[in-house]
Amino acid sequence: MSDFIETLITQAKEAATSEKPTQAIRALLQKLVSEPAALADAFDLDEETMLYEDENLSLWYTQFTPDTAVPPHEHKVNAHIAVFEGAQCNFLLKTGGDQLEIAKAKRVSAGEVLSLGPDGVHAVIAADDAIARGIHIYQGELSTIQRSLFDWETGDAFALNEANYDANERTSTDLPDRFKSALAKV
Repeated sequence: MSDFIETLITQAKEAATSEKPTQAIRALLQKLVSEPAALADAFDLDEETMLYEDENLSLWYTQFTPDTAVPPHEHKVNAHIAVFEGAQCNFLLKTGGDQLEIAKAKRVSAGEVLSLGPDGVHAVIAADDAIARGIHIYQGELSTIQRSLFDWETGDAFALNEANYDANERTSTDLPDRFKSALAKV
């Protein structure tokens, strides 16, 4: 692991255990994405990778493509999404009705940070014709939390596991029409 990533892990651990972890994590991420070239050089990874995890945080390198949408899901902890290259479309969703409702489609561009609370549900795809790369910090040990995916149409919840995740990824052309429409507007 590079010195840059080791330093990032140390800083993230300090932020996550500080007196005000949410604010400290956001400040750390905002500082990081203000220098996107350093991040692009540090992360020459080809796929999403967990960089570090303990009981206070999970630190991930992420990348989203313009042709594959991450299925609607929850984290059950505060999630902080920082983009350093490209742009993401985060569909912020409401569950509990007759269908999964898009509360807002939020564009998160390079240099921006988006935070979701523990009850947040979202789906993600690159907002443009290029890969969107970023750093995500979750305020907890994400890999040990039992989480849910949500049906694209009905919003019905089911277990988040590898098989369900793979079965519910969508290509941009296979998104429900309301998601395609929202994506076109971000």
